[in-house]
Parts: sequence; C-alpha cells; structure tokens
Amino acid sequence: MPSKGSSKAQINYNKEQIWELIDAIKTEPFDKQVLFWIAFITSAREAEIAALDDNSILIDECAIRIDKSLGEMSGGGVEIIPTKNHLEGVAAIPETLMVMVEKLLLDKKKWKMLMRDKWEYPDNVFLFCNDHGRPIRPDSISQWWIRFIKKNQLPKVRFHDLRHISITFLISQNLPMKSISSRARHSKIGTTMDIYGHSIVEVDREAAQLFEQFFSKKEG
Repeated sequence: MPSKGSSKAQINYNKEQIWELIDAIKTEPFDKQVLFWIAFITSAREAEIAALDDNSILIDECAIRIDKSLGEMSGGGVEIIPTKNHLEGVAAIPETLMVMVEKLLLDKKKWKMLMRDKWEYPDNVFLFCNDHGRPIRPDSISQWWIRFIKKNQLPKVRFHDLRHISITFLISQNLPMKSISSRARHSKIGTTMDIYGHSIVEVDREAAQLFEQFFSKKEG
C-alpha cells in the first residue's frame, strides 16, 4: 500500500483475492453490494459514489455519469460539490450491474413517493440515501468497508484502493491506455502511467516474453 503522500499506487491484491472479496460481498445487504460493484467497475471515489442520483444513471447507454461529488460540512451535513480536479466522465457498466442499480433506484423512488414532503431532497433521488432521502456521508462508506474487511478476515485494503485495484486489473487485461485513463478520469494519459507505472512494467515484461519463441528453432 502506498505511503501517505505517495502518488504511486501499489496495491498487492491478486485475482484470487479479488474473488475472495466478491464472495464476501455477496453476504452484505443489497445496497452495499451495488456500492461495491460501482466502486470496483467505475473506479469512482467515495464522495463521487455518495453523490450518485437518478440523473447519474444512464439506462439507455448502460452507463453511469460521474459529474459531482459530496462534500462533508463541519456541522455534520453534506453538500454537492464538483468532482476532484473538476474532472467528470461517463463509465459504461455491465448489464448485470445496471439491473441491480435500476432495482435499487426504483426502491428509492418508491420511498420518495411514500415520504412526500418529508423527503429532504425534493430535486434528487440519491442512489445511496436513508428513508428521508438524505445521502450517505462519504466517510460512512469507508467506515462500513473497514468493518466488512475485518469481519471477513480479508487482507487489509482501503475502500479507495478499489479504484486502484480496478485500474490495475484493466491494465493487466491489456486495454488501451487511453481508454483506461479516460475511465480513471485523469486529465492526461501521463498521469495514469505515472501512478500505475509499476503495473505497466509488469505487463510489458509479459509482452517481452512473447518474443522468446523466436529464439527457438522453428519446429515442423
């Protein structure tokens, strides 16, 4: 795990450990499962996930728009603020996840109708909110995650590190760096390459091994 202040992402979570995470998350409440999958698949940060609402869900495109964030106020409340570095984006998601998101959003809309004037945010239906429509605080996501990791005796990893695990996984699948950088919502490819350079080197080493065959005598 990177030291405080480091710009390098070094998360030693292999594919087997990712599967352990996935098996464990299946035992969590439905909304927490959706929260995990959104974080893992879109690389969204805690505050960006907390700000997701009905306007963020692009059903026809099977994608999620990440264009705002939630800031925590000193008095205990939250406010909608721009994303980190004002960088916005749209992340495509699998159809299976979209079905889950639609189900959760429909439940929230039903609650809004039931609560009527008691709904605290009449202009928003936040995907992750309480029965009065108030969105969850970003720090509550991290707190839940710490309990989840401890309860399931999983290797320690921060919730924010799901972003790094996601991006590192995409790099290992040899996706175009431009696509990965766009999905990470970095302002330029160089930022992605700087943060995840160690992963790129590992993939490049695998690529080099492909040429080893040409040093052997052709058979047949």
